[in-house]
Parts: sequence; C-alpha cells; structure tokens
Amino acid sequence: MDAKSAFLNGDLKEEIYMKIPPEQDRPEGHVWWLRKALYGLKQASQEWYTKVHKVMVGLGYKVSVADKYVFTRIDANGYLIIVAVYVDNFLFISKSLKFVEFSKSEMSSHFEMKDLGPAKWILQMELNHDISNSITTLSQSQYIKKILKHHEMANSQPIKTPMDPNTTLPSLAVPKIDVTEYQQCVGSLMHAMVWTRPDIAHAVRMVSRHAAAPRQAHMTAVKRIFTIYEGQVTTS
Repeated sequence: MDAKSAFLNGDLKEEIYMKIPPEQDRPEGHVWWLRKALYGLKQASQEWYTKVHKVMVGLGYKVSVADKYVFTRIDANGYLIIVAVYVDNFLFISKSLKFVEFSKSEMSSHFEMKDLGPAKWILQMELNHDISNSITTLSQSQYIKKILKHHEMANSQPIKTPMDPNTTLPSLAVPKIDVTEYQQCVGSLMHAMVWTRPDIAHAVRMVSRHAAAPRQAHMTAVKRIFTIYEGQVTTS
C-alpha cells in the first residue's frame, strides 16, 4: 500500500512559520503558522515515522528490535503479520490473506492509502512468487544491468568467484586513482550486496576498506566483483 501525501500527516512539535504564497489574499506582513509537516522540512520524515509508530503501536504491533521500520503482530488465530514501512510504502506479509486485508483496512482508517495489490517491485527489487512451491524469488537484474552499463562493465567476461584468494590489497596514505569513481563503484556493489547478493559481501568489505585511498589494484579487484553480477538469490 502507498500512503498518499505521507509527510503531510506529521504533527509538528516546533513553532514554524512560512511565507504566504503570493496567490493567497492575505494582509501584507502576515505569515502562516504550520500545524502539520510539509515536504522539504528537515523534520518531515521523522514526524511521519513518529505518526506511523504511534498508529502501529496503538493497533497492537510490536517494533522489531533489528529494524524500527518493521512491525509485527499476531492475531487471535495465531497468524503472524509483518509490516515493513519504507518512506510512504507499506508491505504486508502473512500466511493469512484475511489478516492482511484486515490490516490494510485498519491502516486505511488512519491514513489515506492506495492499495497497490500483490508486491512485485520493492526498492529496485523484483519479487516473483511461486505460490505452489512456497518460493519467492528476489532479483535486482534491472538495477544490475543499469550499473554494469554505467560503469562500462556490461560486456565483461563472467568469473565464478568475486575475489582471487591470492589478491593482496595494500593500504595507501594517498590515492593513486580517481577516488570519486572508486567510491561510486563500491557503493553500487553495496546496494546489491545488502539486498540480493550476500555472496559478494566479503569481497565488497575488502575493497571498501580502501575507499579513501585506492590505487589501480583496488579498482581491478572491484571490477572483478562486477564480472559475477549475474543471477539472483532465492528465499522461501
């Protein structure tokens, strides 16, 4: 589900004023006193989360210890539901479709929501559901193709391992290559590593240690990681 105009739901604790837009007929020198958050305010996202947290806890959800944007709840029949919140989107996960629909209805009573149906795309991840075999496949193939093209690695020869076990990456005091380019490459790898490619985690950690002062050997190690960027991770 998508929360419409999410940040406008936040309640402001601070006393904030804004200039009145020119098309509004108000006496000169007057200003508006904001009672709700607006997009662009530094505290808008925090106040939105505070509002969501208050609503979720009020409905009986518990906040995950591992991630404060993940909420869990168990109904009277023992079914578990997990609700993940990312910006203005709510992802509902449960074995009970009735519990999901009930939870969606509850959320719609507190916020203006749009039901987007079964989850197919989340944070640049594609979700494919094989209901009969209880398998959900996560893929970042489009994101991966995009970064391979951006970093001019789209036509590279695939290699089976992300790092040569004999590779040594010495630390330098000063960089020998473009630091910005190196950091962009490593950042692109990290995004996929966190979501769908845990198999490259060790290699990415190794090259990220030299983000402040890389040399060509470090960039070569980074490009090797790009060459295994094919396939997907499956979880059930």
